Amino acid sequence: MSRRTAVAAACLALLPLAGLVAGCSGGTADSGTPSAARLAEPSATAPSSFAPLPSPALESRALTGPHYRISIPAAWTDRTDTSSTAQIKPVVAEKPDAAAGRPIWVGIVVDDQAASDVYDQSLVLESSKRLAGATAITRTALAWPGAQRAVLIGWEETPRGGGSGPVRYLQLMAQVRQGLIVNAVAQAPTEDFGAAGLDRVLRSLVVTG
Repeated sequence: MSRRTAVAAACLALLPLAGLVAGCSGGTADSGTPSAARLAEPSATAPSSFAPLPSPALESRALTGPHYRISIPAAWTDRTDTSSTAQIKPVVAEKPDAAAGRPIWVGIVVDDQAASDVYDQSLVLESSKRLAGATAITRTALAWPGAQRAVLIGWEETPRGGGSGPVRYLQLMAQVRQGLIVNAVAQAPTEDFGAAGLDRVLRSLVVTG
């Protein structure tokens, strides 16, 4: 498996498990938070430092697709996963000069057939990561322009065999409307996550409806 294929596969693995929670939410997303989804609503709110960027960072370029726009470093490369069977293909952008075995990337997965609310989906994702042995798990609610509801979820995983150390993930899940959720997920070695500026990339996400 090539490095790019492995990165794309990792991104796809983060697609919320909509099928497992289908039918859990009552009512519709457009009429407010469904009663069942309200039970899955995160009890904490995201830190105030994680807020939409007012303007793109310098030396960045726009990556656009159905329902979203996001700013990535100009030097990063991006590709569309044409092997995906999804109607809207996932996109992965990565730092080209990352050290071998220490990829740094951001992926966009648009779930345009979401069978459940973003709160439900994020809870299933959190639960699956706990079962898989992930650590440093956080799941918080936040307001995001253009989204009815949004969740920020983060965790750390240690690759099998230890690899080059723990890996940090941060995923922004924005529910645009009933049945449509835009996911932006970032990954980097834990010790490189801050310096890679991945928070700023996620914070540049614009939901375009």
